[in-house]
Amino acid sequence: MNEKTKTKLFKGLKISSKIILALVYVVFCFILLIPALMFLAYIYEVPEDERITEFADGSVCENTGGPTYEHRLFDGYYIYQNDNNFSNRLDSYDKTLNIPDEYNGGLFFRYAFDPDGYIAYRYLERWEKPGDPENYLCMWEDDHIIIDCSVLYDCNKDEVKVFETLPELREYCSNNNINLGVWYNSRVYFCYQEEVHIQKGDWTLTELTWDYSIVSFGDEELFSGVIDSYFETKNGFGFHFQHVEDNTYGCQPNPVISYTESEVVGKKYEGLLFFYDDMYANKYVYVDTVTNEYTVFDTKKEIKEFAKSMGVSPDWVKIKYDKQDKE
Repeated sequence: MNEKTKTKLFKGLKISSKIILALVYVVFCFILLIPALMFLAYIYEVPEDERITEFADGSVCENTGGPTYEHRLFDGYYIYQNDNNFSNRLDSYDKTLNIPDEYNGGLFFRYAFDPDGYIAYRYLERWEKPGDPENYLCMWEDDHIIIDCSVLYDCNKDEVKVFETLPELREYCSNNNINLGVWYNSRVYFCYQEEVHIQKGDWTLTELTWDYSIVSFGDEELFSGVIDSYFETKNGFGFHFQHVEDNTYGCQPNPVISYTESEVVGKKYEGLLFFYDDMYANKYVYVDTVTNEYTVFDTKKEIKEFAKSMGVSPDWVKIKYDKQDKE
């Protein structure tokens, strides 16, 4: 190889290395840019004409600037979210409420109210001291949850009842003629109503505002995770269930479908470039709302064949979670 050829080859290698370095630099900058854009979106202030939403139950939710909001329920009672780790609190414009601090000032995971004088919420308390706690109940995103209970505030008596689980609270309300209305979720910027996609007999499929849904039998929650599609039949419904890493349902019960985070069964695309999350469960379920029995399948083909045996061709409906829910 003569010197001229060597020189051309050397220049070519230099140009190639520069291109590779440039590409690496662009990718690196882009990776840094994503968190920055997410942070800007996080602190984005909602335009004034979009700040107030009036719900059918008479309550009003107002974004108060940035990630904070007030949800005015009835008779001066309101739930708000502040900038202190985006925690929630139940309060009143007119009086001081007799609610112990250990049940007021954390995350209101789900809440509802009866305008006759009751406010109910599932309450999660994060560990906020340095280091990890010796004991904790579950993980909520990256937070250790040290308190998980459900609270019923009686506005007429100015007192609270505390239950270990939300189903226990709901059963108490049902037995005592306390008519809780639509359930809400607390999220950065705003409060959101839960959406019931299926109501058949004692069964419901409810979409929450985060990237997951719940299938319940009466007050008992049996499936909690990503339910991205479902179909209905005359006597039941089927759905696709997944449990995915880093989602916000780590504190939710899942008594039917077992999984372990040490066993990855697949990958779920995040919708952003080459980012994927680990999947710990990926199943299909059919619920017979007449017999109240359910069947779990490993594949879509299996549930399709099962539906076919009943003379049904599944018409799948997609659940399209709000993009902001995944921020």
